[in-house]
Amino acid sequence: MPKPVAPEAAFRAALLAADAALALALLGLFRKATDDISGALDDLQRQAEEAARTGAWTAGWLYAGERLPRLLAGVQARLAAFAEAAGPVIADAAHARLRLAETHARFYLTEGRGPAPPNALTTFNRLHPVAFQKLTVSLAPGTPLRGMLDALPEDAGARVRAALLQNNALGNGPAQVARQIAPVLGGTLSRALTIARTTSMTAYREASLEIYRANADVAQAWCWTCDPGPNTCILCLMMDGTVHPLDEEFASHPRCRCSPRPVTATWAEDRLLLGFDMSDFDVPDVVVKPAQTGGEWFLSQSEDVQKSILGPAKFAAWKAGEIALASLVGEADDPKWGRVRFENNLATAKGKK
Repeated sequence: MPKPVAPEAAFRAALLAADAALALALLGLFRKATDDISGALDDLQRQAEEAARTGAWTAGWLYAGERLPRLLAGVQARLAAFAEAAGPVIADAAHARLRLAETHARFYLTEGRGPAPPNALTTFNRLHPVAFQKLTVSLAPGTPLRGMLDALPEDAGARVRAALLQNNALGNGPAQVARQIAPVLGGTLSRALTIARTTSMTAYREASLEIYRANADVAQAWCWTCDPGPNTCILCLMMDGTVHPLDEEFASHPRCRCSPRPVTATWAEDRLLLGFDMSDFDVPDVVVKPAQTGGEWFLSQSEDVQKSILGPAKFAAWKAGEIALASLVGEADDPKWGRVRFENNLATAKGKK
């Protein structure tokens, strides 16, 4: 559908910059934790080399006494410290997204509607303090963010323990242990970044929708908006341009960067609702761009780009007429993220055609 002319590129750049700053902040905290873990592994390696030099090394040396339990406890303690430090950083980022949402929504609901008629009065209802407080991300015990962060060291500890048991069976030394732990730590960072991006973007989207609802005299609905590109998933491409009622929540997948844009009344519609006779006035409508949804963008791409987005199996099934692109969009309730949309697997997509 047509989209209002707006500095969407600048708004998107602001969100990407905030996302990058958040990732860098978390990476700095994580490096401190991994540096400490690496230091502990280096100490263990030096002890093992000394044991080998003095003839005290045996296949079970690494697992004798409290060496590995101490290592495991140290890994969990350092990751717990990382999670504790990451919480306020993520909460602050989400709080900043609320303010960004208000700035962007103000534009879409005022200047973004196009030139106003002469002597037109415009109003903008800001996010109510009660609604703002409700949307503020909390780190209190029992809250979703606190629960997800607390689970990071526990999950990593279980994975490290499994790696250590594998090394025990193989009789490996500290160097091999370090190589086994590295991907576990990388996975922990990836999960932390997923939590951070999803939490902050959810705050942005929820604040945007609350503001649109508070200005329902102007905002008639909201439109799913993505930034089509080779790295955009087919789910978001197919949702792009779809229109939803104001009372519907924005349900997407973790790490999604899409956002809702208001579908606004034209100035003529706005003033007619207030009882003005507009027959003698030349009232400009909203300026629009040529419409191209994410799905239309996908169809206009080369087969190489289409295959890279869908993957070889889904691409082949789509080309053979076995699935429709719309059948790749799934929706469900997730215990961690709430209502979500996700990309269906091939078997489910075939069943929906």
